[in-house]
Amino acid sequence: MKKRFAVLILVFLFAFAVFTQASVTVEKTEIILDDVLIGNPARDTVLLTSDDDVPIRVSIVVSPSLREIIIVKPDQGLFVGKSAPLLLEIIATPQSEEIVEGSIDVFLQVVNNDAISSLSDTYFAIPVKLSGSTSESRSLEVESVTLHNGESGGDIDIELHVINDGNREEHLSVSIDDGSRSFEFAESIPAFYDDHMHFPVQLEGTGIANIIVTSGTDIVHEDKVMYALGEKGSLIKKLRIVHVETFTKDNRTYLTTVIENQGDVAMMARVVHDALLEDNSVGKAEVDVFVPAGDVARAVTRLKVPGSGYYDLSTVAYYGDTFTDARIDRFAVSEDGGEIPLSAGLFVAILGLFALFMIIFYRKRKK
Repeated sequence: MKKRFAVLILVFLFAFAVFTQASVTVEKTEIILDDVLIGNPARDTVLLTSDDDVPIRVSIVVSPSLREIIIVKPDQGLFVGKSAPLLLEIIATPQSEEIVEGSIDVFLQVVNNDAISSLSDTYFAIPVKLSGSTSESRSLEVESVTLHNGESGGDIDIELHVINDGNREEHLSVSIDDGSRSFEFAESIPAFYDDHMHFPVQLEGTGIANIIVTSGTDIVHEDKVMYALGEKGSLIKKLRIVHVETFTKDNRTYLTTVIENQGDVAMMARVVHDALLEDNSVGKAEVDVFVPAGDVARAVTRLKVPGSGYYDLSTVAYYGDTFTDARIDRFAVSEDGGEIPLSAGLFVAILGLFALFMIIFYRKRKK
């Protein structure tokens, strides 16, 4: 009898573990940033992907040895899903030549409708090694410039592939001129940066865009790009809200929205959140986000609600002269201004099913 009972317990625990875990893939197994110029930020990235339709909440914990010199961005409202890969940006700034080692621990929780699994020990560790240097090296280049398709008068995406192989931070100025209008952008580029940057500009008809990238007095890249834009309304424009994640702390709810661009052109979108209590609006927040064609972007903002309780959250993305369908989510605020775990309902339901199973088992045993 005891043996059978133990087997049942193991079966239950196994089923619970299978239910709460999901598949997450990490592209990088370690982060090594050597000989960074002391006092300068260096950058690396970690991409998380999932083949699961259920969003997986992500929490980051940096080991004590690294907490004063490493920043992980973004750091709130993190999640990964099938249509929402998560790119973590690791910014490290050494303060001495000393070699510092530690790890970035990534914790996972499965989000399922109004339920969150309680598996706080589902995690993986990414080893980190960082060292500083007093010797400076510089190597900055623009690998490529791409002017993406768009409509006349709309937001046109100019994409630059920027590589900083030097060990110090660089400051870029990007100038884009079509002969009648000019656009200026300023960016800080950490050491070891290798990524694509997007700059939205408004161009008309056909012409040539003069693009000049400088760092201080040095010209890093100069290019002339021809363009021929379509007429307004000639290309498909379609955005979709993939997921909205909420995180509440100190009476403020942080909101992260993943927007997918399923259209042909890059779009500037305004994401509007409306917190509802018994169908009455009690808090609003909005944020603008640029979404390249065929890509996803994350819009991060926060709002404050009157007090503790359970709230509905309506989210709409406005773009061009249209908008997405409203997405309705739910979040909860505790009396101390923190987050109420919504996993209680799930846990109670599982225990209830287990209890029912045990009752049926014992009834059969008596028969």
